[in-house]
Amino acid sequence: MPKISLREWAVAFVTGVILTAGGCDSGLKLHRVSGKVTYKGKPVPNVIVHFVPGDGHESTGATDESGAYKLRFDRDNEGAIGGKHRVYFQFRSHNPQEDMDFRAGKLKLPPETAVAVGKYGDKESKLSFDVTQGSQVIDIALD
Repeated sequence: MPKISLREWAVAFVTGVILTAGGCDSGLKLHRVSGKVTYKGKPVPNVIVHFVPGDGHESTGATDESGAYKLRFDRDNEGAIGGKHRVYFQFRSHNPQEDMDFRAGKLKLPPETAVAVGKYGDKESKLSFDVTQGSQVIDIALD
C-alpha cells in the first residue's frame, strides 16, 4: 500500500467534506437503507459500506461494533437512489495515524474486517443489491 502523509490525509478529508456539503438535488427520490454486515455470523466493525448505482451518486454508511450501518446520500440526506448498486467496503480509520498504519500494512485488523476490505474492496467486490421503494433492510452476509 502507498504511504500517505498526515497532510495528504487531512487534504483528502477536507475535500470530502466540501464535496459532501454541496447538498442533494431536491427532486431526487431517496430510499432509506440500513442493515448489518457479518462474516461467518460475526459482525464486521469499522468499515464504510459503499452502495454505487450504475448511474448517479453513491451512498455510504459506517458499521458500528455490531456491524450495523445506515446509508447516507450526503450530509443532509439519508438513503440511496433506487436501482441496482455495486457494493464494496473500505476500512474506516478513527484517526490519521491509524489510517497511515493501515496503508503501510502495520495495522492488524480483526479477521472479519480484513476479509470485508480484502475480498470485497472497491475493485474486488462482485456484490450487488437492489434498492427499492420505501425503507428497507439489507443485511450483508459475507463468506
